[in-house]
Amino acid sequence: MDQFQHPESIVAHRRVVFRSLGIAVAAGLLVLFMFAPRFSLWRAVLLDHRLPFPETHRARDALAQLQDPWVQSDSPSNAVLSWRLLFPLVWHYGKLPPLAYLAMPFLGCVLTLWLAAWLSLRRLGDWRRTWMATALFAALPWFFVSTGWLAYFDSWLMLGMLVAAFIPSRVALALVCLSMPWIDERFLLALPVVVPVRMIALGRIEQGAWRGLLADLAVIVAASCPYLGIRAAIWLRGDPGSSGYVRQYWAEMLTVPLPRFLVGLWSGYRAAWLMIGAAICFVAQRLGWRWAGPLAVLVIVSAVGSLLVAADMSRSLSIEAPVMLLGAWLWCEDKKPGARYALPVVLAANLLLPASHVIWHFSVDLRYLYTEIDNLQKPPRELQPDTYFGMAKELREGGDLAGAEWAYDVAIRLDDKFAQAYAGRASLRLQKGNVDAGLADLETALQLKPDLADALLMRAAVYRSRGQTSAAIEDLRKALAGAPTDWPLREETQEFLDLLLRTAAPPKPVP
Repeated sequence: MDQFQHPESIVAHRRVVFRSLGIAVAAGLLVLFMFAPRFSLWRAVLLDHRLPFPETHRARDALAQLQDPWVQSDSPSNAVLSWRLLFPLVWHYGKLPPLAYLAMPFLGCVLTLWLAAWLSLRRLGDWRRTWMATALFAALPWFFVSTGWLAYFDSWLMLGMLVAAFIPSRVALALVCLSMPWIDERFLLALPVVVPVRMIALGRIEQGAWRGLLADLAVIVAASCPYLGIRAAIWLRGDPGSSGYVRQYWAEMLTVPLPRFLVGLWSGYRAAWLMIGAAICFVAQRLGWRWAGPLAVLVIVSAVGSLLVAADMSRSLSIEAPVMLLGAWLWCEDKKPGARYALPVVLAANLLLPASHVIWHFSVDLRYLYTEIDNLQKPPRELQPDTYFGMAKELREGGDLAGAEWAYDVAIRLDDKFAQAYAGRASLRLQKGNVDAGLADLETALQLKPDLADALLMRAAVYRSRGQTSAAIEDLRKALAGAPTDWPLREETQEFLDLLLRTAAPPKPVP
């Protein structure tokens, strides 16, 4: 063997790599068009309280973890973050920007689809079938979650599963087994499915490469032991976060009706369940049922277990994705008449069938991209600044000044051009004696809306208290000129102006 690769082989390899990237991007964009994230809800991450949207429910605690990786979330569903420490530690000690952390799942989507396309192109040798296999792989909950729910790293979990299932390198296998549980511990739950897929896809069974198989198993066990050992030691010493998580979810799971689990099962793959079934059937043809039977049992047991292990059922079923990708490859390699139609038909069905995030007690439907773009103009009530502006008025009338200021803050976070909210907060700050902060809010309000009568009246009062009578008179005149005729403070403002005009010092005569 030559010590160096031939230049033509290097060029061919680069061509495959870049073609795979193009295929991955095209497949991902199509799926994003068909099943767009509800990005109109991402603004909820600006708020300092949780809203009932899975899109941002975890982001608040995840961003807090960047400041203190060891902080414990008070949300039971986010308690798992206490052990998903790899990225938070890198961000904390590397002092990386939080926005880049929220972008990591999107980067993971690109890398995962790139790897899926590269693997498919090398195996199938045809860019069309590769694109279809990659698009089908993208039209699954792991991709929907990673592109729609902020701070969910399912794409990196899927990347690790693909490496463990299809990359021959044991160094790569060891690295993902060492690191991936610290990103998402579900990687360990996926290993019983990933290992047989690796045995089949890499030809360990067909070739009778038992030494290679044992070496793979040894690497997986050795590389997984550190995480398992640490978790076991903490558990024995008492891990209230994990114990509480298990107790709560077990009690809640018992309240879920059986038909709901069936809906969750369907939502995991929809038409692509055919590819998982195909994987089992083709393994039976090639290796016999003594191998296909255990694979079928593992798929069934892991699928049922996924429905029970967490509330987000469709998302948890992603651990079967390597089996689905293997099934797509094996069906494409089948020589029977009509086999070439299987992949395009299943892909078309998965793109056209409705898709949802199915959780134990509710579902979130996925819509076309243009629908979500329209939703930007009509966000839900919980994300409308007017909602919090009205809440601030009610809280203030009830004597809750701190709550009113918080509501004004939220309104301003949602719309930093909301002049009335700045004026309302200025009024509160002036009432509390924080004159400088109140005046700053008034200046901002009047920059946004120069004729805002309430703000002009308040600024006139501040100017008068500081002896700036001329400036106060000018603001009062502007307020009266720009205010509507039914402005409730018109009479009060006119009296204030008359008072200042009477008491104002006459101008000095010009010599």
